[in-house]
Amino acid sequence: MHQGVRLNTRLSNSLGYTGDGMPVVILKMRKGWTTEQKRKIVKEFTNTLVSTLKIDPDLVTIMIDEHSPEDIGHGGVLRCDEH
Repeated sequence: MHQGVRLNTRLSNSLGYTGDGMPVVILKMRKGWTTEQKRKIVKEFTNTLVSTLKIDPDLVTIMIDEHSPEDIGHGGVLRCDEH
């Protein structure tokens, strides 16, 4: 997994969605990726869930949560201060 990218999958019910608990993927990553890269991520994550879980793609939600390096701390140090 690329540095600065975290993946968290949860059932939709845990985020307040209704339905049969279909997958919601929350991708936490640093700011700076292009819209085209995000499109590819959304498409490929959705395809993986559809083929693995045998579900309709309309049931999959992908949420991208971006953060600046000054908003992320790791090991007691802000990412913007790491060398």
